[in-house]
Amino acid sequence: MTKFKHNKTGEEVEIEKWVWAIVYKDDTELHQFDLETNLFHSITEVDKSKGVKMLTLYRTTDNEDMSKRFDIIIPEDCDIFVKYRNVILEASTPEEVRFKVYMFGYGNKNYQVINYILPNDKLVQAGEDIDIINFI
Repeated sequence: MTKFKHNKTGEEVEIEKWVWAIVYKDDTELHQFDLETNLFHSITEVDKSKGVKMLTLYRTTDNEDMSKRFDIIIPEDCDIFVKYRNVILEASTPEEVRFKVYMFGYGNKNYQVINYILPNDKLVQAGEDIDIINFI
């Protein structure tokens, strides 16, 4: 498996189950895990001055499998976001389960579109922050 270094700190970063990529309006790209440089990029490194045309999230174990992916076109007046939630069900019991829910989307001061990728790789889309437990 390819090793990635944090673009700012040089620390080794483990690849996530779902990773993002940005396509700018000039058709250049920024990947969270860049295969050409083996660098990890934070979402804060997105150059908003170039304008984001598309945000892509794709599932991977080694950053090369593009068979599962979600592409969203970003409206002109919107900012993007990518984050995740660590969820714990049945905490402190023998049935305790932990998993990560990936969240991505766009919005502005008037509205937002939030996409949730659940542990079973299903996509839930909402216009507001929701209790994702109802979908698990």
